[in-house]
Amino acid sequence: MDELRKASFPFPVADADDGPDIRFSDAVLTLTFVDCTGRRCTVRFIDTVWFSYTPIESDDRRLDDVGVFSVGNSSLISRLIGGGELERDGNYTHQIICFNERGCRLEVVFEKIETDDAA
Repeated sequence: MDELRKASFPFPVADADDGPDIRFSDAVLTLTFVDCTGRRCTVRFIDTVWFSYTPIESDDRRLDDVGVFSVGNSSLISRLIGGGELERDGNYTHQIICFNERGCRLEVVFEKIETDDAA
């Protein structure tokens, strides 16, 4: 079963003022938004193999409407491995990023994360 736990993230996502803008190209998912302090934030998820952007309407009461969560023992990653979309020895991370101000969440499976801080 998926184990959700709060995760650290390079930028605060609570009360984001603008965005998120999501772009996907060459297995890189780029997330850009303006945080609650007005700082423009860019996060790149390198080697993204799966993502979903949906409203925060979850029956999973373990998820808050704000914050970032890591999914341990991810059933999604297990399904991707079982379907041959991921290698068993890969080092993939499954995260859920909840933007409360926008009423949406980004769920992503990736290998590495990079950031820009263009204030």
